[in-house]
Amino acid sequence: PEAMSGACTISGDNVNVRSGPGEDFDVVGSVNSGQNMAITGQTQTADGLTWYQVDSGGWVSADVVTTAGDCAALPMVTP
Repeated sequence: PEAMSGACTISGDNVNVRSGPGEDFDVVGSVNSGQNMAITGQTQTADGLTWYQVDSGGWVSADVVTTAGDCAALPMVTP
């Protein structure tokens, strides 16, 4: 089995990375197929959706990515 660092990472297939936690924010990048990104925090929006903050400072919706590692320990952050 592959050794895991325990850090929370996400993967997705051409998922938009936005400048803030919500679809109204500008797209500033993407998570491409086969790419993993480290997650540094999470927030919950007023409509109850969870968004992850990626290490580049952008945000991705939890609904459109696959997580790996210890994501339960992610700190809650205020955008």
